[in-house]
Amino acid sequence: MGALDFVFRGTVTFLAISTVVLSANLVYMGATRYKVISQRKHDIEAKREADRQNRQAELSAKKENH
Repeated sequence: MGALDFVFRGTVTFLAISTVVLSANLVYMGATRYKVISQRKHDIEAKREADRQNRQAELSAKKENH
């Protein structure tokens, strides 16, 4: 019975550690994904603002030329 109990405890310990590692990995992946998405969102907003300012400048230049 001692060997079987040892195997059972080892299996339960392995499963517990695996669960903790998997959970930590999923949290890390989620945080990384959130960081990438928020950075991409920020880049898109910055590009839109730059495009808007360029259009404003072009319109101002056209009005001055006419």
